[in-house]
Amino acid sequence: MLALKFLLVKLNKLLGVFNYLLFFITFTYIFLSIFTSFQAFNINDFNTELNPNINGIQFEEIKFKNNSSTPLHGWWVKGESNNAFIILHGLRSNIGDKFYIDLISEFNSLGFSILAFDFRNHGKSGDGKFSFGADEISDVEASIKYIRKNKNIENIFIWGFSFGATTGLNYSIYNVEGADVSGIIADTPYYDPIEVLIDEVTRRTPLNSYLSKLLKPGIIISSKVFFDFDLEDIKNIFESEIINNTPSLIFGCKNDNTVPNSHPRRIKKKLGQMSKYIEFENCSKHGDSFIYNKKEYIYEINNFLHEQSEIKNK
Repeated sequence: MLALKFLLVKLNKLLGVFNYLLFFITFTYIFLSIFTSFQAFNINDFNTELNPNINGIQFEEIKFKNNSSTPLHGWWVKGESNNAFIILHGLRSNIGDKFYIDLISEFNSLGFSILAFDFRNHGKSGDGKFSFGADEISDVEASIKYIRKNKNIENIFIWGFSFGATTGLNYSIYNVEGADVSGIIADTPYYDPIEVLIDEVTRRTPLNSYLSKLLKPGIIISSKVFFDFDLEDIKNIFESEIINNTPSLIFGCKNDNTVPNSHPRRIKKKLGQMSKYIEFENCSKHGDSFIYNKKEYIYEINNFLHEQSEIKNK
């Protein structure tokens, strides 16, 4: 009888420990899922007063609205040719970043007109729903319509970086009824934002890659509940059956830990013959391919533009 009581006491203690561990694991899982989703949707970008004047470039400050009437702030820099770039900045950045101002100067000196604008929730633009590039295609469409309506430009090219690159590609794939563009340059676009978030969890917490991947359902559910957005929408756009007819030049970085080169490679595979993929080895972190490979980078862009011009004139 005493042995039975002893056994029951032991079982109750084990059950208590098990319940405690189950509660701790469940709480940790829910906490990390919610925390990761809130971090992902927290823009909080910096703001500066820098503009192209710091490089001696004259510009026009412009305002236009997307289809949700969100005011978008931008710059127009007139060039000598009949070609224009629309620069799409990365996440938690804006056109006041000196990197983009230097790009404007570099390519305006080559004769290109430039329209650079702040996405919704960034820089000096208004607030709106953030969706990792799904809904932001209307911001891109608004910028294209602005040029078509106000500027005498024949060829418009989109040039996006990371979040901006994915958004530009989403525009070309998904917004089939939108204004046309002559081509897209996409620097380190991401294929699936949930993968990027999980990689961030692995780098910033004690969890290994396998355990971090287990958070995927929780992060997706948390994003739907708190932010009304399905993080799988971006991947679904790339995996849709819509045929993309916009020529695209895609840049990747071999050593990119933020957006691994598997992302732009998969995008290249999706876009097929209408795209070209260039991967740089000389880059130390996400988004610096131009800085460390300037000569080759400019060469590839000029070659891409020349190819599109030849195709158009046939």
